[in-house]
Amino acid sequence: NGNTIKTIRLTMSLLMDGIAYSIAKTVININNLKLIEDDLDIDEKISVLFMILDYANGFNIFELFKLKTENAYIIVDYVKNNPENWEEKVLEALCILNNRQVLKKLGISFNALDLQYVPKLISYSKSINVIAKCLYKLCESLNESEQKILLSYVKSEIHNYDPLLDNVDYLELHMLYWIQIGYITISKGMFTLTYNL
Repeated sequence: NGNTIKTIRLTMSLLMDGIAYSIAKTVININNLKLIEDDLDIDEKISVLFMILDYANGFNIFELFKLKTENAYIIVDYVKNNPENWEEKVLEALCILNNRQVLKKLGISFNALDLQYVPKLISYSKSINVIAKCLYKLCESLNESEQKILLSYVKSEIHNYDPLLDNVDYLELHMLYWIQIGYITISKGMFTLTYNL
């Protein structure tokens, strides 16, 4: 009957939630997060950070520029100040990045995580902001000329675009800037543009 199926689905969902939570808490800690960051290139670090941010509390993009981002532990620094559920968020972000090498080093089966986080399904996210996931996927889908067109359009809309970003190729950093100045807004399950693109 219908109630039995709903009960089974709820039980399986709770079971999978518990499995993923326990995996994240047992395989990732602040010490091996540094090792994880050592295995990520700067693009991947920025992408993970972009996906795990708590957009409700804001983020100052210019703090990133104060660091030498290539060798800095930008994810570690962020999670130290934002400890809520960070292990789960980092694990999901690594799964979305499809970084199987790092996941393998953690001793985790990608297939198990794929079932848990469904990284290819853009409209679903377990612990990170689904809008951030969608924006990350957008960044990844645009080629270099499409990114330049988007940046050119947004820069034409925003007077006094910060010159610090002039030579920055990471679209996620530009999006963080857009969030910081209120050009776009991300909240849980909601995305707003000040001007429609």
